[in-house]
Amino acid sequence: MHGGAGHGAYRNYESAPPVTTVVASIYNGAGVGGFWQGIRPSLARQVLCCGARFAAYDPLKKRICAATPATAAAAARGGAGANAPPALWQMCLAGGGAGAIMGVVGCPADLLKTRAQSGLGAQQRSGARAQGLYASLRAIVQQEGVLALWRGVVPMVQRSAFVSMAELAVYDSAKHWLADTPLVPPGAPTHAAASIAAGFAAAVVGTPIDLAKNRLMVDGMQGEGLRPQYTGMLDVLRKYTGMLDVLRKSAQQDGLRSLYKGFLPTWMRIGPWAIVMFMTYEQLMLSVDALSERAEHTKTSIRLSTDSLSTQA
Repeated sequence: MHGGAGHGAYRNYESAPPVTTVVASIYNGAGVGGFWQGIRPSLARQVLCCGARFAAYDPLKKRICAATPATAAAAARGGAGANAPPALWQMCLAGGGAGAIMGVVGCPADLLKTRAQSGLGAQQRSGARAQGLYASLRAIVQQEGVLALWRGVVPMVQRSAFVSMAELAVYDSAKHWLADTPLVPPGAPTHAAASIAAGFAAAVVGTPIDLAKNRLMVDGMQGEGLRPQYTGMLDVLRKYTGMLDVLRKSAQQDGLRSLYKGFLPTWMRIGPWAIVMFMTYEQLMLSVDALSERAEHTKTSIRLSTDSLSTQA
């Protein structure tokens, strides 16, 4: 959950208050602008992560389908089987792989966002507020080393892989299923309905993983959370040994329901974001396809004109 500096967000991280209490605390401490604390690293993260994920998903899906004997044989035979959508497990595998790549690429920006929203970013330079992304990155590198930018990369990759697996696979499956039914008109309504299903699936999978990832990213911080407690580069996780350890201890101490604390704000964040992301992606792909067809048509026209001139000559 979001926490403003000075509200004990990090110190009381283990006992998350209700969402209404968090909203009131943020507003009272920082005003309306407090809800956008960490917006710059968040935007940087989305640019890096979305670019990496969508760039990797389709190529991975095609490679997985080509490496699957049954799918490759159907494509070679042609006919109706060649146009069949990939199997769910193929979509899940491609989505998980794309999410893992996204996690590695976006880890530094996600670290900045997590610290900014937990109040650590504002204290990064002995109480002096870091100005901008570059200053924040430089402060971390100077005080903790370059590898600190990938602090928590393992839980980040795990989180990205599982959430992307659920989100992309559910979106692809729902889109293909809705296209074959008369329930929703084709085009934007189908994309919107599939996006809603994908956002819900991502929230269900991502809520407990986000809980573990965020705790691991701030675990081992001294006192006010300015520097990590470690004697070697790998000795950074002090209270927890990994993501499964966070989930296990949380379930033992507070019950299984504690893993879904913050589900509503997570869904409120991921749901609209999924609709905007997937519908924008679909429109961009339509535009790219249209430009490609126009370019191909232009090349064909030029070639025909050149051949005609050569014949006349």
